[in-house]
Amino acid sequence: MPGYSQPVARGANSFGAMHFFRPGFKLSPLACVLQLALASGALSLASWHPQAHAQTINSASAKQQSYSIPAGPLSTALARFASASGVLVAGAGELARDRNSPGVSGTFSPQAALDALLAGTGLTAIASSDGSYHLRQVPEAPAGDVTQLSTVTVRGQLDPRTEGTGSYTNASASSATRMNLSARETPQSVSVITRQRLDDQGLLTLNDALKQATGVKVQEGEVLGTTYQIRGFSLDTAQLDGVPVSLGAGGSEAAADMAIYDRVEVVRGAAGLLQGAGNPGGTLNLVRKQPTREFAASGSAMVGSWNSYRVEADVSSPLNHSGDLRGRVVAVHDDRDSFVDHVKERKEVLYGVLQYDFTPSITATVGVDHQRTKGTPNGTGVVFFDDGGDLELPRSTYLGADWNHRATRSTTVFGDLTWEMDNGWQTKLSANRQHYDVDTVFLSASGAGVDRNTHQGPLLNYARASSLNRTQTSVDLYASGPFSLLGRKHELVVGANMRRNPTETDQVPLREYARIRPDVFNWDPTSLPPPNIGPYESRTATTTKQSGIYTAARLSLADPLTLIVGGRWSWWDYSSDSTNLLTGANTASSSYKVSGEFTPYAGLIFDLNDNYSLYASYTDVFRPQNAIDRNGSLLKPIVGANYEAGIKGEFQDGRVQASLAAFRIEETNRAQTDLDGPKPCPYTTSDYCSIASGKVRSEGIEAELTGELAPGWNLTAGYTYNTTKYVKDAANQGKPFNTRTPEHMFKLFTSYRLPGSLRQWTVGGGFTWQTKFLYENTAGTIRIEQNPYAVADLMVRYDFTPKVSATLNLNNVFDKKYYRYIAHERAYNYYGDPRNVMLTLRAQY
Repeated sequence: MPGYSQPVARGANSFGAMHFFRPGFKLSPLACVLQLALASGALSLASWHPQAHAQTINSASAKQQSYSIPAGPLSTALARFASASGVLVAGAGELARDRNSPGVSGTFSPQAALDALLAGTGLTAIASSDGSYHLRQVPEAPAGDVTQLSTVTVRGQLDPRTEGTGSYTNASASSATRMNLSARETPQSVSVITRQRLDDQGLLTLNDALKQATGVKVQEGEVLGTTYQIRGFSLDTAQLDGVPVSLGAGGSEAAADMAIYDRVEVVRGAAGLLQGAGNPGGTLNLVRKQPTREFAASGSAMVGSWNSYRVEADVSSPLNHSGDLRGRVVAVHDDRDSFVDHVKERKEVLYGVLQYDFTPSITATVGVDHQRTKGTPNGTGVVFFDDGGDLELPRSTYLGADWNHRATRSTTVFGDLTWEMDNGWQTKLSANRQHYDVDTVFLSASGAGVDRNTHQGPLLNYARASSLNRTQTSVDLYASGPFSLLGRKHELVVGANMRRNPTETDQVPLREYARIRPDVFNWDPTSLPPPNIGPYESRTATTTKQSGIYTAARLSLADPLTLIVGGRWSWWDYSSDSTNLLTGANTASSSYKVSGEFTPYAGLIFDLNDNYSLYASYTDVFRPQNAIDRNGSLLKPIVGANYEAGIKGEFQDGRVQASLAAFRIEETNRAQTDLDGPKPCPYTTSDYCSIASGKVRSEGIEAELTGELAPGWNLTAGYTYNTTKYVKDAANQGKPFNTRTPEHMFKLFTSYRLPGSLRQWTVGGGFTWQTKFLYENTAGTIRIEQNPYAVADLMVRYDFTPKVSATLNLNNVFDKKYYRYIAHERAYNYYGDPRNVMLTLRAQY
């Protein structure tokens, strides 16, 4: 386009700026393939008729289906089988009591799946003419009549996978301690968003998923960055398949697409044992889908509000006759506009993974996931009056230019090698290497509120082109297993991990627009010509390196009492350099490090009975700081200590899980101005040096109930009460330290499969509710509040066959108008989504 030139500081990029000015989006080969698959599916559906449907229902018992049911109580396994297959199993209540199932994973007919679930239980499943089954005890063989049975391999650990279970709960998680523990065995608050919940609620991105997670506040700040807050603190670390990674800063990252993941585990409270440095709110673990030992395929097509279109394909299969080599591929094409004018995004995702069993005990996994997006982001949102009053602009308001664009590309190569030893020990080496880049050209209004009398507002002074490039390498090695001491069985884990993430950000200001003052009430985003972008002028390069060794022991002190105790030693290093790219001059540099920082972990669990456990725990995490004290030394790291106690319960053989926890987080050693020290500070350019005397506190309670309350009825509900306060702070003593954390949050979703002749229908719904959050300036003269609000959602699904279904999700049913994020009167205030709908057609093979 005339008047526009590509920045010259980076190499050519197929997602370059010029591509955004072409009319429409040209479909990539991947999109063409997926849309061809969608068209084929539509033709198949068009040929469906009632007689064929009836025959399909009657022959459902002969159809094969993918199952992933973990080992555990037989009654739980049978309930998950019934939920996944829709096949009734009579007699499960009495005969299954006090029996355990080895579980089943793969694609089987109902009879074959039941045979696997019942292996070694002394029971068998007998088919009835109506397609249901009933359990019967296997008659004992006469003396001397010995039958050689085929070998059955049983996993010794709980299987944490959720795909194919149809459940809102999972059997175990390892993101808190690296040990594979059930919820009751973990002395911290842990929530899991399973594959079934992701599908039922239409949660397509990580942002969508965490909005539904107990205790999580998602702050979608667009160019400011999306942050996830737990217990008043922003998350800055996460895990990918258990490997610690650093979350991106500054709003650069597009939210991860959930099509490639089995589940999201959310740990609330300090997680320094595995993570090292970070904030004390908690952490996430995104667990990818794995290849299956039997062929399985699924696909879906979605259409929704604001020209939203999406297609997914997921194929998994053994790649040799023995099934030792397995592979899986997931592909996504997603194209959508927004309720905000001119905002749009196109996304493509490709995920491939291979798994190979060198021996029955040694397995290697390698894979790659790639996600790229391009479109026009929502910029700086809307502004307020300069006294904090709401302009009440339409939700479609866009105070930017229509040529604004952002292109992101993320590629992660990963792998692991697992060795399961005969003595119950496991050794695992895992690694991730992610390359991420984002190119942005952006112009938007910010910097001032609107005068009530003159209606004079902000300038277009958020005006820049930028390019960010980041590489992150993470490695984790651990060994875990049982040991005996003093006549009791215990468990130990020892490990080490490291990560390194250099980042470069280049920028150039768009000076020709910076003095334009738009009329925010009548702004036309098409009124400005595109920029003439010169070379990038400045570069900021940062590198963070972190490594550590960790260990934890799970000690059985008595039959009802278990102690988990451990710790971590961490080494952390940070450097930053700023460069004027036009002159080559270094404009600023800094570096600091922390060596041998110890992070303790301790938790005590007391089993009251078969259903309830009490627990208490102490966990902490450190955060380096670069402030200097009066002796010229770096301040010691900030320490975030999490104290937690509660009760957890499991009911209906683990199908229902409940928890109630009280927590307190105290962050100490926060930098304060040392007024008693020398003035000026001889080691900095500041008037005063610093002293590590500040302290903040976050405390509250959390409650959660999740699971299958009755056959076909799943529910998840979570409540959070949280207050924050500056405990020791010269300027803010006694004030809340995070005013954007609601004091109360409640989240609920439930689904129910109708019985009898209506069992093809599943209905569901839920809502999220939270109390006010606000912004207040330092002087207390401007205060902006988002009042308490609730957003309700509905869902209905119809199963045409056991393998083909259609789901309708209606979100924000009552079209509630609210702000999802408030920064200040000058910009960065964003509306939540209005009422919207999404229809999904899903098929499995």
